[in-house]
Amino acid sequence: MDIHHIVFVEDGGQDVYENLIALCPNCHRLVHDGKIDKKSLRIYKANLQYLHDKYSNAEMDILFDLATKPLGHGLPWTPHLTILIKRALDSGLLELHDPGARVFMANVRANPVYVLITPKGRQFVSDLGEREL
Repeated sequence: MDIHHIVFVEDGGQDVYENLIALCPNCHRLVHDGKIDKKSLRIYKANLQYLHDKYSNAEMDILFDLATKPLGHGLPWTPHLTILIKRALDSGLLELHDPGARVFMANVRANPVYVLITPKGRQFVSDLGEREL
């Protein structure tokens, strides 16, 4: 990743968060070739910030990991930690699968449920351009 100044330093751009964006080397070159403008960079940055604010790092990591797995593959998940992925569940990007057996220790379920990525979740990851899924 390259750090790019949206307003070039030579044009008065400063090293402040609002003026910096992380770009892949290809996009960075396109900006300097005049093929991506400042408005597009600001929109892109706003969209990234929206995603960062909406979903936690854990949710994004789980989505990206599950998107590389075969359909129906899940990660074991402890039910009492479901609050950590609530936004992705509420958005329909992830779902929980309960295999049915229940073991409790001190009134806390000890055996996992499984978190699965939904078709909507796969599309979400694909739309981010991570890879063809």
